Amino acid sequence: MSEINMPTSSSVQPPLRSGSPKPAAMANGTPQSPVSMASFDTSTKVKLVVKISALQSLMLFLAIVISGYLNYQRHESIILMNLQNQLQLAANTVATSIDGDAYQTLQGKASVGSVEYVAVKSRLEKFLVNRYLGFEDNHIYTFRRVMDDSVEFTAMLQEAFVGDRYPINQKMREVFTEGHPRYTGIYTDKNGEWVSAYAPIFNSRNEVVGLVEADFVNNKYLLALRNELNYMLMFSLIGVGLSILISIFFSRLISQPIVQVARAAIEFSRGDFNQMVSVKSNDEIGTLARAFNYMVSEIRQKFYLQSYVSDSTLAVVKRRSDSEDVMHEKVNRTIFFSDVRGFTTFVERVPPEMAVSVINQYLSVQARTIKAMGGDVDKFVGDEVMAIFSGADAGLKAIRCALRVQEEIAQLKAKNNFTLDIGIGINSGYVVEGSIGSDDRKDHTVIGDAVNVAARLCSQAEGGEVLIGETIFRIVQNSTDGSNAAGLSFAPKGELQLKGKLQPLPVYAVSPA
Repeated sequence: MSEINMPTSSSVQPPLRSGSPKPAAMANGTPQSPVSMASFDTSTKVKLVVKISALQSLMLFLAIVISGYLNYQRHESIILMNLQNQLQLAANTVATSIDGDAYQTLQGKASVGSVEYVAVKSRLEKFLVNRYLGFEDNHIYTFRRVMDDSVEFTAMLQEAFVGDRYPINQKMREVFTEGHPRYTGIYTDKNGEWVSAYAPIFNSRNEVVGLVEADFVNNKYLLALRNELNYMLMFSLIGVGLSILISIFFSRLISQPIVQVARAAIEFSRGDFNQMVSVKSNDEIGTLARAFNYMVSEIRQKFYLQSYVSDSTLAVVKRRSDSEDVMHEKVNRTIFFSDVRGFTTFVERVPPEMAVSVINQYLSVQARTIKAMGGDVDKFVGDEVMAIFSGADAGLKAIRCALRVQEEIAQLKAKNNFTLDIGIGINSGYVVEGSIGSDDRKDHTVIGDAVNVAARLCSQAEGGEVLIGETIFRIVQNSTDGSNAAGLSFAPKGELQLKGKLQPLPVYAVSPA
């Protein structure tokens, strides 16, 4: 037959509801029968706690390691506090021995060799020569503030560095501004690991004119404590290795089934609804595996049914499952109807497999476009589609969707040598929205005059045509200030006399501007 391409029987698919995932069980076009699992055994013969107890030795060892590390932290804190106190005492001792009035006359390198400079340097030398507090050479010196963000070496034993600038840190800044001694914690730079203390130098007017810095670098007590920590970590690693070797058998018993369930859950989340895990134990992990298999069988059936339900119906079911009352209400909606022209005659001339394949392609194009344009496919009735648009711009969205559908159908026809066209009718108005049907079979949909008018407009539309009523025409015109700013063109198509209506309904054909 020249008007269509003959599809293979394997391509025949029942129409799926827009937005619903296709279960893996339907991959070949025929749904597989879900596994029936009305219940599963929850009894346990071997408790999981028995298996976990095998790992207690490792946990005990880790507890020892943690307690050892905390003990190290405590010792480090004590040593650091002692170092800070020693440094602070040294800095304070030297600072109080310096004449502040003479000190404030020093100007860096220019003052080297002056009487004032020699007096300050002699104080530093005397302190270090007597080995007060175990200080090493050259780690006590004085600064003066030269800028907001820097200080300058004023007097020190290594005179080559006198006059060099040094970025001011927060502790130094506090000494200059508050006049109180300060000390640091442990800090590291390219020259080693340091602890420092600072003391202010006052002049006769009680102004801070400089500060004394005393340092410990790579202190032997801290280094010894670091070595102790290294030894502790080394033996801890050996112990952990032994513990892992002892517990590896038990950990496999526990971890492998859980990993299998996790992998199955990941594959299930990707759409493989045929995932099942083997049950090899009667403990809590076995119960988890049986529960997973039961969940898969139940969800697989629900996903299979979901492809036959509209998004609005799914939303209603979810609200009911969340104990939220679902009300029947009167709402403003835009109704979209489409119908394949000449499909009844076409079905009579072709094999059933071909008829189903062709209509599925037409319906899939429409469902995909409606979903993308913000609509909800309410139902498929043979070769007819009913969709609902909501929101302030629902009318404009529905019209643009209809024009897009006609473009997509034209491309589908050209690609597959199809000859069937569709007509589309759109109408806006107040409708009753709710669950309609019998006690055992309901459909969440809309009913009312606006729905009937949309259906009549669809029946009047020719192939490739989009018809709208007076109500939606005025809504769209107002949204575009009466111009073609929305990229649409409206052509009057006469009037439609509807049953039960005294006045005929003006009809407009919509096309791209």
